[in-house]
Amino acid sequence: MYSQYTGVIAIYKDKNGKQQNFKLGDQSKPLTLKHTYQTQNSAENAAYREYNRIRETNNQPLVEKPKKEKKAPLTKAEKAAKLKNKYASYTGVKTWYKGSNGKDQVVVLGGQSKPLIKEHVYVSKKSADAWAKREYQKIQNAKK
Repeated sequence: MYSQYTGVIAIYKDKNGKQQNFKLGDQSKPLTLKHTYQTQNSAENAAYREYNRIRETNNQPLVEKPKKEKKAPLTKAEKAAKLKNKYASYTGVKTWYKGSNGKDQVVVLGGQSKPLIKEHVYVSKKSADAWAKREYQKIQNAKK
């Protein structure tokens, strides 16, 4: 079955939902995979797997998928600077807690033009206030 093919085409959806092709090998007689893959990586994996089946049938050496280079881990200083930049962009904080009447109550601190929002309902006002004060202090420190 595989001996008639010289390459592979795997179809996947990009970030915008548009179909893209990943081509591998000689495209004069490609095997087009029927499945549409959700990511480029999964399409590449399938294409290499099928391409190696073709090469194995034709007594050719197998081909390995190239490994992606890993980024060097961030240093402590780089992590701190990145976190500081993240917090500096916020103007205040906003979260919720469960009030004594059973309804969600909001806690806000600082400006609300671009708040850091925690989508969590705390069980008490005390814990919500503690989080808000801690995060707001981080925002203030980042702006110094």
